[in-house]
Amino acid sequence: MLRLSSIIAFIIVAACGEVKEMKSVPTYSVSGTVSGATGATVNLTGVTTESATIDGNGNYSFAGLPSGNYTVAPSKSGFVFTPGSLAVTVNGANVANKNFTATAVVVP
Repeated sequence: MLRLSSIIAFIIVAACGEVKEMKSVPTYSVSGTVSGATGATVNLTGVTTESATIDGNGNYSFAGLPSGNYTVAPSKSGFVFTPGSLAVTVNGANVANKNFTATAVVVP
C-alpha cells in the first residue's frame, strides 16, 4: 500500500508541475524587565497573544514572533505600572528593553 501511495503522490506532483520550496517565516523576540513586582505577569497582544510570568530577576521574553504590531502590558493585583502598556513594532529584528516599573497600591 505504501508503494501505491508513493506512485500516486509522484503522479500528482508530475501533473501539477514543479514543486515550490516551502520557506519558513522568520521570527523574532520582544523582551524587557518589570521592577518592583515579583511574580508579575506580562501580556502580549497583537499578531499573536501570549502571556509570561517574570523570572526572579524581573525579566520577561516572548519568542517566535512574526513581524507585526503588538502591545505589551504587565499586571499584578495590588500594583500599578509605569508605563501601563507599550506599543511594540517588530520589523525584522528582535526588540529589547521594553521595561516597566511597578508601584504598590496603598489602600487607606
